[in-house]
Amino acid sequence: EIRLSLVGSEMCIRDSYNGVMPEGEQFTTFVKNGYFDEFLVVYYPNFVTQLRTDLVNGLYDGWVTYRLSDSRIKQKVLFRQGVVQEAIVYSEAGNPEYHFWFTNEQPTSGMRYDNNGNAVESMF
Repeated sequence: EIRLSLVGSEMCIRDSYNGVMPEGEQFTTFVKNGYFDEFLVVYYPNFVTQLRTDLVNGLYDGWVTYRLSDSRIKQKVLFRQGVVQEAIVYSEAGNPEYHFWFTNEQPTSGMRYDNNGNAVESMF
């Protein structure tokens, strides 16, 4: 599908694009002015969403949610203009297990949680 859109005072072409990743995962996104734009959704072969993120000029921007093939959340990562800000890793039971905060793409602080989601240990 190709759509023409008026962006500011210039015209651009925006393509809806579906593809297949090397491991067999399918994905859907828009391509605008040569960048993946607006969002990226990657599906497992069983059509469960593996990852969904917002994109701005081809860069992750916002929360990216990574899921296992049975749709349980594995981790969430917050990006701003392609740079990681936070990451939350989830247990098999679906509870937060670790939460990390980043500066200049390096973890600077973190928290470990117990099986009930209670903070039990500060890290770094």
